[in-house]
Amino acid sequence: MNKKYGKISLILLVVLATVLVSGCIGGGTDETKFTKTVNVEGVTFYLPETFSNEEKTSTGKNIQYSFSDGSSTIMIFNYPGASKELILSQLKDTGEVSDIREDVTYAGVSGHTMITAQTNLFLFEKNGKTFIIEMSSDINFEEYIPKILGN
Repeated sequence: MNKKYGKISLILLVVLATVLVSGCIGGGTDETKFTKTVNVEGVTFYLPETFSNEEKTSTGKNIQYSFSDGSSTIMIFNYPGASKELILSQLKDTGEVSDIREDVTYAGVSGHTMITAQTNLFLFEKNGKTFIIEMSSDINFEEYIPKILGN
């Protein structure tokens, strides 16, 4: 009898270890679903379903849409009538952005990435309009940008 229970315990231990390693229990990946669609000046973007509290602010130079999940923030800016190159030049002039990488492509959309002290940014043009997607530095920028753009 003891050998029988020993074999069962060993089999259960192997099954449990396999499940844990494969990520089915604890330590698994958190697959964020980008099911919230938002229309920003005629262009559709996709946000994680946990983000809400949409706020729209217009400064005259840009239109800003802000979203939050309570701890992280995603903002989408539209710059009516301004080119990507003009906005990039203005951002460089402020001295507040660094680590500028030009000609980066996410989900078939070419643009520029950069960082500030608190955020990551992607500057690009889509459907003839200039946008910046800005997100707090706690968000996985490389993973979120293609999904926000729809890929």
